[in-house]
Amino acid sequence: MSRAGPDRHVTNWLGSAEHDSAQHLAAIVENSDDAIVSKDLDGRILSWNDAATRMYGYTAEEALNQPIDIVIAEDPERRQEELDIRARIARGERIEHYETIRRRKDGTLFEVSLSISPVRDATGRKIAAAGFARDISERRHLEDERRRANGLLARFADFSAHDFKTPMQHILWDAQSAEELLGDEAPGDVKDLLDRIIASSRWMQRRADGLQAASGLTGGRSSSLRARVSAERAFDESHRMLAAVDQFVRDASITRDNLPKVASNEVLLGFLFQNLLQNACKYGQVGVPVEVHVSAERVTDGWQFSIQDNGRGVPPDKLDSIFEPYVRAGNVGSDEPGSGIGLSFCHAIVEWHRGHIWAESGKEFGEEFGSKFSFTIPDIQVGK
Repeated sequence: MSRAGPDRHVTNWLGSAEHDSAQHLAAIVENSDDAIVSKDLDGRILSWNDAATRMYGYTAEEALNQPIDIVIAEDPERRQEELDIRARIARGERIEHYETIRRRKDGTLFEVSLSISPVRDATGRKIAAAGFARDISERRHLEDERRRANGLLARFADFSAHDFKTPMQHILWDAQSAEELLGDEAPGDVKDLLDRIIASSRWMQRRADGLQAASGLTGGRSSSLRARVSAERAFDESHRMLAAVDQFVRDASITRDNLPKVASNEVLLGFLFQNLLQNACKYGQVGVPVEVHVSAERVTDGWQFSIQDNGRGVPPDKLDSIFEPYVRAGNVGSDEPGSGIGLSFCHAIVEWHRGHIWAESGKEFGEEFGSKFSFTIPDIQVGK
C-alpha cells in the first residue's frame, strides 16, 4: 500500500483538529472574565478581547495597533515597570500574579493582577507576549474593610476582656470567702450554687485571658511567646472548664487520641480548643447525642489536629467564609446564642502559629452529617 494515502489522512485529521482547537481557544478568550491582551515585543497591542473592553473602556478598534501605554498609569514608576516587564518577556520569563496599577480610558486608576507569558513562533523565537489581567480593586476594598472590622473587633474584645477581669476576680474571691464562712453548715443547694459561681468565674477569667491574647493577634500586636506546650493538657483543661459551665459539653461524648507537645502558647492554644470544642458540642442534631473526637497526626514539619463531630455540619457555601468575623452557618437558628466571632479568633491564633485552619462538611469525609475542623501547628523554635 502506498504511504501517500495514510499520510494525507493524518495530515487532514491534524488540520481539522488544529482548526477546532483554534476555535475552542478563541471562544475561551472571548468569553473570559479576565482581560486577555497580546502585544508585540515593542508593546504594540495585537489582540484585545471583550473583557479588556469592559475593564479598560477601549473598544478593540480603538486599542488594536496602539501602544500598551494607553492602559499604563502616567507616572515614571509604572512606565519603568512596563519596560522591565517587556525585558523579562524578551528573556523568555513568565510573569505570574503580578499586582500593579492600570489606567482606564476615562483616566481612573485601579489595581490588577497580571499573568504574562512569551509567545513563540514555529522556530521557537519570541515574537510577542500574551497577558491576562484581573481587576482586584474590589478584592482590595473588601480586604481593607475586613482589616478595619478586625481592628475594631480586636479593640472591643480587648477592652471588654480587660474591663471584666477585675470584677470577675472579685466575684471569685467573694464566692470562695462565702463558702469558707459557711463551712460544713452550708445547705447543699447553697454550696452547689457557690461551686457553680466559682467554676463560672474561673471560666470567665480564662476566657478573658484568651480573648485578650487573641484580640492582640487580630489587632496586629502580640506579646505572646512560644513554648513547648502539652496539647493534651491544654485540651483536657479546656474540656474540664467547659463541662463545668456548659450543659452541651457536659452531655456530649468526647474522646481524644494522645495529643503531642507543640510549639505554642498555653493561653492561645487553650482558647483555640475552647472555641472549637464548644462549637462542636453546641450545634448538634435534634434528638441525636453529640459525639466529638479529637485527633492529631504528624505531618510535614508539624502536627495536624482535627475536631470531628456528628452535628449539623457546615453548609458547603459557608466553608470558605466561616472564619470571617460575624459569619455564622446558615443552619444556625437566630435564637441560638453566638456572635460569629469565635472562629475568626481561631483563624488568627492558627495564623500566629504559621499554620492553616479549615472546615469540612461530613460528606467530604464520608459521613452523612457532622463537620470536621482541622488546623496545623508547624514545628517552630520556641521563645519567639
